[in-house]
Amino acid sequence: MNFRQSTSKQCGIRRLFFLVTLITTILSCGGPEHKDTLKQIQREGYAYIAAVPFEAPFLHQVGTVFVGPEPTLAKHISENIGKKLKKADIQPFWIQRNYKGLISALLNDEADFVISVFGKTKEREQQLLFSDTYYTSELVVVINPSRNDKVRRDNLGKIKIGVRSGSAGGEIVQTKYPNAKIIAIDTLDESILQLRSGDVDAVIDDRIMAAYSLATMTGVSHLEILPDFVVESVECGVAVRKGEDELLKIVNQTIQDTRKNFQSWLDEQFDPESLQEVTDRYQKRQDWIKKANEPRRISIRISKSKSSDFDIYRVANLAYVFRNSKGDTFRSSRIDFQGRTGVSSVSIPPGTYSVTLTKFNTTFGELVIQPEDPAKITVNIRLQASGQFTMTRKN
Repeated sequence: MNFRQSTSKQCGIRRLFFLVTLITTILSCGGPEHKDTLKQIQREGYAYIAAVPFEAPFLHQVGTVFVGPEPTLAKHISENIGKKLKKADIQPFWIQRNYKGLISALLNDEADFVISVFGKTKEREQQLLFSDTYYTSELVVVINPSRNDKVRRDNLGKIKIGVRSGSAGGEIVQTKYPNAKIIAIDTLDESILQLRSGDVDAVIDDRIMAAYSLATMTGVSHLEILPDFVVESVECGVAVRKGEDELLKIVNQTIQDTRKNFQSWLDEQFDPESLQEVTDRYQKRQDWIKKANEPRRISIRISKSKSSDFDIYRVANLAYVFRNSKGDTFRSSRIDFQGRTGVSSVSIPPGTYSVTLTKFNTTFGELVIQPEDPAKITVNIRLQASGQFTMTRKN
């Protein structure tokens, strides 16, 4: 579906028409009167729609085409307006604005309605009419554990939080966390980049949009969404000017007719598997940390070759000392013999360890345990001729 962008010339013509109509109305009636938007759409052949163009996966531009579930919904609304007007070729015409400019675009007659993950707030509902909800936005917290691993739901009021400037979510965060330092940023992607660089400690934004950015942007695969925590839910609808009851009726009927399709339109832009991968990042890291700190069970088996003249039984009841680079020491159980093989064990967390029998002042080598290593590891020490030895491991 092709959607043309607005030009200053066309917007200027629209404003001029509105001003002429307004002046004529004032002169004839003594005050402003609400114009008939549907008739204007019928005359022009376009439904003018105000939107923020950087709202993937809901609405974004690929070349000269706007794609996503919101453009698809807008296309159906335009088609239904055409059916109402008995004019089949009504086309969506996109007016690109930032969030602060969406309301003014509507009130200044530059647009006929707004569709842009546009949250319903009390302040906005005093100025505009909203349709039925077609999407409920969940505000989530995005964190950068490599910069600040102490961001939690209970300390959000004490950190720097990035929000999209002019968005309903940004207003909610400002109200909910008055003691936090709120940084208003033009786009979500810019917020994510500032989170990556450490300019903000967290970003609060729509769950789907945040996950999409984390899945598609370069260099942010380490950023995560705090699980099981929604700051607030925001109902999103199509906004029209007050008094546009007929237009709102068409919009609501379209939302009702297409409600069952909205999720599939969204899945076309952002498949559920990618969403789940981003959602799982936090827990996967926690699992990795837990595994990294879990002790491994080390079985140590000591034996000798036929060429060795060492009395192997002299090590009976001794214990190995494992010492890591931090200076932490761990002692094994006493060596017990099973035939001609001495067997001992120890539980130690991942790290690099020297393995020593202190009585003989002998260090057999280094044992490196990685976080990804299995829970049980066997170490074999083999005594050779002339006091030589080998130490090998088996997972």
